[in-house]
Amino acid sequence: MPHSKELKKIETLSNTLRTRNMARCLPWIGNGMGLLPTTEFDWFNEESKKCKREYYDAVDKFIKSYDEACEQAKEDLGDLFDPSLYDTAEYVRSKFTYQVNRLGIEDGNQPAFYKTLTEAQIETCRADIQKQNDIYVPALTEACWDKIRAPLAKLQMDALHEHLYVDTQKKLKFQQTKVTNVTKAVEAVRSLNVMNDADINKVCDMLDVLLTGITVEAIKEDYMLRDHLRNSITQIEAIMPQ
Repeated sequence: MPHSKELKKIETLSNTLRTRNMARCLPWIGNGMGLLPTTEFDWFNEESKKCKREYYDAVDKFIKSYDEACEQAKEDLGDLFDPSLYDTAEYVRSKFTYQVNRLGIEDGNQPAFYKTLTEAQIETCRADIQKQNDIYVPALTEACWDKIRAPLAKLQMDALHEHLYVDTQKKLKFQQTKVTNVTKAVEAVRSLNVMNDADINKVCDMLDVLLTGITVEAIKEDYMLRDHLRNSITQIEAIMPQ
């Protein structure tokens, strides 16, 4: 049903809702899994409820238009239309599901499943888990840095580069989100910094101080402010790993 706007809406939501759910998670192992800090558990639950409502609202709208979409497909395809390929609306609805799977991470030296293993098997598990952690735990800190880098780079590229201001007749269109995207990233990273990386904490503190009260209107009008922000960000970036 290539012409179904309602179906395209569901397809779009399938991607955007997952992105929203993962906004305050860290990458973990792969296969779409994310590591959720316990400090973000309430936020995640509320966001999941909102996403679930949006998803099933979109499904409802698609199902309401399903019979009409089938008729449109019949008209478009003519003799090529095969009714056996179009299931009932009830069956189609059953194929749309919104699901969030939660898996706990065992802590301590004796996870529950160790009780069923021999000492040799336990040592093998510990060694495997340590190898896994050696790979994935450092990536948690790198993910935090990436969350800061992206909006900070956009702020510099779209709002602070002086070449943007050469043509004084050109109206600059960037919005306050260029600043707030950085401050929101800082807020998220504070919770996601599960390794309590000192440099991440320092950079977050510096960005909080630097951007508090900064508006895009002031950035557009004050070249000295732009110089100050550029120089300060350069100092902050010197702390960040390349």
